[in-house]
Amino acid sequence: QPKQPMNAFHMYLASIRNSLFQQAPTGENMLAWSGKKAAELWHALSPEERAPFETKAAEGRKDYNLKLQSFLLSGGTMKKKKSAAPGPGRKRKRRLHRDEAKPKKPTAGAYGIFLNENKAAIKKSLPARLGEADVLRAAAAQWKGLPEQTSSLYITKYHIQLKEYREAMNKYREANRNVKTERIIVGRKRGRNTALVLVSHKSQVGRRGGDVDESSDG
Repeated sequence: QPKQPMNAFHMYLASIRNSLFQQAPTGENMLAWSGKKAAELWHALSPEERAPFETKAAEGRKDYNLKLQSFLLSGGTMKKKKSAAPGPGRKRKRRLHRDEAKPKKPTAGAYGIFLNENKAAIKKSLPARLGEADVLRAAAAQWKGLPEQTSSLYITKYHIQLKEYREAMNKYREANRNVKTERIIVGRKRGRNTALVLVSHKSQVGRRGGDVDESSDG
């Protein structure tokens, strides 16, 4: 599946990113400052100065459309984005209750750390009309342009968080070794379950017909 092309602003940002990194004032967040500065410079450009980037972006879209057409004609299928709500005739998947005490694994490696720390600043630095996909595209472009010294800091942070996660998971598994779980139907409508809750407890099942041993509670 062909990759979506960059828009004119992202092309401009990529062309001046390294220069802005060197201009960032001491003590400032280099990524946030450079993104905000690039947006200011972009707005200040004349139509003639923007023209090369807009032309290149238009060529990129044209090339993308040609590649997309060729991709579809060759039998390729586009990956569909997950919709928030199911369409007609589709069933919504039930989500089981998540144990809030369970440690959360850091995702997307060092880039995930970078994105979590800088996404808000990157979004703020971009023109207001740009959407979430543009923010992620700009973040990916900034990540690729980071100096090795800076990216290595995020790699180190990721390894530290991953180590902490593994240690926390070992403690979590040990603490929940004897915990039993069961699904409880909390409502029915037209013969179907309307809600499921995952309940954790440490009660033991008695010898007679599944009676619960009340003395084991707690």
